Amino acid sequence: MPTGTSNPRPLLSPPERGVSVRMYCTGFGDCFLLAFPGVDGDPRYVLIDCGVHGGYPGGKERLEAIARDIAEATNHRIHVVAVTHEHADHINGFLYGRDSFQQCEIDELWLAWTEDPEHAVARELKRLYGKRIQALQVALSRLKAAGNPHADMIADIFGFEPGAPTAGETKGSTEILQFLREKSRKKLERPEDYKTPKKGPFELSGVRGVRCYVLGPPENVESIKKDEARTETYFTIPPLNEETALFSAIGEVSEAADSQEIQGYPFNAKYVVSLEKAASMDFFQGFYGFRDEEGHGARWRRIDADWLEEAATRIALRISGMVNNTSLVLAFALTDTIPAKVLLFAGDAQAGNWLSWQDAEWEGEPVKGGALIRQTVLYKVGHHGSANATLREKGLEMMESTELVAMLPVDQEWAVQKQGWHHPNEKVLSRLMQKARGRVIRSDTIPDGDSFAKPDESRDSEWEVFQKNLEWDKSPDKLWIQYTIQ
Repeated sequence: MPTGTSNPRPLLSPPERGVSVRMYCTGFGDCFLLAFPGVDGDPRYVLIDCGVHGGYPGGKERLEAIARDIAEATNHRIHVVAVTHEHADHINGFLYGRDSFQQCEIDELWLAWTEDPEHAVARELKRLYGKRIQALQVALSRLKAAGNPHADMIADIFGFEPGAPTAGETKGSTEILQFLREKSRKKLERPEDYKTPKKGPFELSGVRGVRCYVLGPPENVESIKKDEARTETYFTIPPLNEETALFSAIGEVSEAADSQEIQGYPFNAKYVVSLEKAASMDFFQGFYGFRDEEGHGARWRRIDADWLEEAATRIALRISGMVNNTSLVLAFALTDTIPAKVLLFAGDAQAGNWLSWQDAEWEGEPVKGGALIRQTVLYKVGHHGSANATLREKGLEMMESTELVAMLPVDQEWAVQKQGWHHPNEKVLSRLMQKARGRVIRSDTIPDGDSFAKPDESRDSEWEVFQKNLEWDKSPDKLWIQYTIQ
């Protein structure tokens, strides 16, 4: 927990050439502050996301302290705020730390085209999200009514808030984005003000030798819906057919009265006894747990909605994956080196987003998306190291640089022990350690002392150079850890 100290913290200073990347340790969420050297001698700051999972203990207080640190580290001037997507663990820090951000000047707000109210595909996505959220709401309501204890857990999978009109909108997201829109000096008024792949690249105002390429999200609904790639992830994906089952449960699939079997139901319709009818039958009254009193069966005997549990869980994950696939993906190329050194911030992009980068190109630019992946020297690991947010052959295996460093925002103990999530995935983490030669910077492993223990994957000479470019908050708060690329 933050100590609440009022001592001012120093500015985040960039190198003469290159960039310093500060990863804030929010608990379980993303928050990255980049400091570039300006041509006038003053730093230029880019803040990418600021959030923590809604269920993380002490998250609000920690984000308040982080927002104060950001304000002081930037001298209350943030040149660019980039929001990758609307999940709480990427944006609710702007709400928790609103008082501190209110005191900051924000020059530009970068949002993906999916936030453009005039974009036809964005409107279609909102419609699709709304339909699926409505289905999930009904399913969760039925689970709760049946006394199923997992309904709240399913809702928590991606911060789902009952009543939210779309999957992308968690509690407060509309308010947060409105706050940032109003704070930004440069207003988002036209379609070209939103970030779209293949447009640009963009320059950072007042910074020489840096170009920013937008890789995602793709302007294609099918690509955004594609959150799996069986040959491209580091685990085996089981076949899914959850939507048919779920929509059957809530009447989205035809339930003709003369049908012998309703598609998606676990039993043939002729074997189904309605709850209303069962409640009037002696056998079920005595054994099926309609009442919590002596002489009646235990409630655990009731299975009316249990078959919905897996379907609702999988569709919640599918919706969450679609939101992740709307992630704004940014590649910052440091062009003073040959080849350019690339910083890849992938948000929580999943398969459809990643696959769309391969042949991305920009008018008048010789570089293509695949080259940016190959030249990556800093990779912000997607979705806390989950199994399906870092592609294999068309992702991590393409990263050729011997200088590769990975930054991984995660709290593995909380994720595994409290949530039952495999974050980070063992196979993903193992391959990251191999590809980056041990240089995987995790938000949950900031040391108490003045050095990191060298992992087996790294050589002494490599580790010595790496540590010279590494700094971290040595206060009891351990708010951040940062790496400098020159």
